Amino acid sequence: MTRVIVVGAGGREHALVRALARSPQRPQVLSAPGNPGIADDAAVFAEASPDDVDGFAAAAAAAGVGLVVIGPEAPLVAGLADALARAGVPCFGPSAAAARLEASKAFAKDVMAAAGVPTAAHATVDTVADGLAAISSYPAVLKFDGLAAGKGVVIAGSADEARAALTEMLEQRRFGPGPVVVEEFLDGEEVSLLALCDGERAVPLQPARDFKRIGEGDTGPNTGGMGAFSPVPGIDPALVEGMVATVHQPVVDELRRRGTPFHGVLYAGLMVGPAGVRTLEFNVRFGDPETQAVLPRLRSDLLDLLARAARPGGLAGAELEWDERSAVTLVLAAGGYPDAPRTGEEILGLDAVAPGIEVTHAGTRRAGGRILTAGGRVLNVTALGDTLRSARAAAYAAADAITFEGRQLRRDIAAAAGGSMSDLPEAIPGVDMVPESAPAPATVAEEQVEAALDELDSDAPLVGIVMGSASEKPAMEEAATELEERGILHEVRVMSADGDTDLVADYARNAHMRGLRVIIVGAGASAALPGVVAAHTDLPVIGVPLTSPEASAGGLDAVLSIAQAPPGLPVACVGVDSARNAALLAVRILGSAS
Repeated sequence: MTRVIVVGAGGREHALVRALARSPQRPQVLSAPGNPGIADDAAVFAEASPDDVDGFAAAAAAAGVGLVVIGPEAPLVAGLADALARAGVPCFGPSAAAARLEASKAFAKDVMAAAGVPTAAHATVDTVADGLAAISSYPAVLKFDGLAAGKGVVIAGSADEARAALTEMLEQRRFGPGPVVVEEFLDGEEVSLLALCDGERAVPLQPARDFKRIGEGDTGPNTGGMGAFSPVPGIDPALVEGMVATVHQPVVDELRRRGTPFHGVLYAGLMVGPAGVRTLEFNVRFGDPETQAVLPRLRSDLLDLLARAARPGGLAGAELEWDERSAVTLVLAAGGYPDAPRTGEEILGLDAVAPGIEVTHAGTRRAGGRILTAGGRVLNVTALGDTLRSARAAAYAAADAITFEGRQLRRDIAAAAGGSMSDLPEAIPGVDMVPESAPAPATVAEEQVEAALDELDSDAPLVGIVMGSASEKPAMEEAATELEERGILHEVRVMSADGDTDLVADYARNAHMRGLRVIIVGAGASAALPGVVAAHTDLPVIGVPLTSPEASAGGLDAVLSIAQAPPGLPVACVGVDSARNAALLAVRILGSAS
């Protein structure tokens, strides 16, 4: 049995532990140091701390460890991979020399220039005055040269903002001593593309998109990441291969030429827009939270891939298999994050998450029988779905079941995905642009409804529209349209009273806390869904009986099921297929409440 150690203590490492545990090789997966969530999936390797690179390497060798997978960037920059190599322990992760790609933005720019990788125009500065002089227009991007846990980037919209950021980095030394890289601002759509590297070649994983700012609409300060989704609409396999050939492979070739071959995962943050593909940054480890959205979709043996990547040329002939479903990852952050996260708050609801949802721990600790917050980013919630919309709905329903004082959760993760790559050019220099593959077969009516509902998810919905099947969306579209025309924020969810009982209950229980004030529920045939929702919420519930192939007497059975809800479960009932009337009634309820 292969013994594998995953180094790290965050949500990314928890996702790695779970993905490695799915290997058909049935490895013994260990963690160092891990966290309470990881401890449920992997034993702790306590023989030595990864902070003591030589001591840890010696302990791993003595324990017969077959592979060490290094999660965070700090141990890589500190030379843990080098120490493991000296001890004869296979390691997935680059040497300290190659890890400078992340440790120094200026070094990364030098490598990109030598390799011919497209990136933003830039200047490296040591003083506030030089930084301001290097800015030709606003907004401008200011990056601390060294490691900053994802918080060392500021997009300055004015000279005052630039001066404040430069002062904080260069004079107050918020992140320690080091220069600042001043870059031109690039416009377009961001894509995170990770590739496994064996020192000779780069093999891409599926693309993802993350959300770095703390607030909805990408407002507020940068964080380590507040959510992610995969795949990215419009980025098909042919385009991915073109990006790797343009960005990742030249860097792998350049580092090999310099005598520092890159073994590990090379993360490229890319901006895709009318000007083409340009590289924003390189990281030398799995992205967080992108990893939590990408790895649940991987069907290939991750242990085999990482072990092969640790050997020169080991990935020759590697072909990865993927789940066709979409994944959405949400980050639950502590109050006060990213500046001064509050810790020690008890986390409730972890046992209420529906089956099939993956919850990974990022910043938690155990105190007796309780799980408490212990970091800025506390938990990750990942859901898979046949569509991005269904994955998003499931992820938010699960996340809303988990509570702790001061919890922060962005409400717009993956909300605008779908048509977001529409502004891409027909061709990108050096990259083979291939149109997005055709969508799955659907009726014309379903396609029209999907398009009409694309923008229904909002930051603070007041009305929830729930139905048991996607086939009922055409009938319920009138409610969405009426609310849209009146400017009333609302959301749409598809969940079944029979197959998704726990999901329905979680959604209803947390609806009031999330700001909903009325729930409209469409249902046909036996129409159990409105009553199930009403059983788990104190909000007004409006039932819409729907006609369906299974319904009797033109929907009369649905009318009776809704109108004859048991005592104690009040459910209003409008006419058959009268979704618009349900919306009008919701409007009156909202008006009365205000």
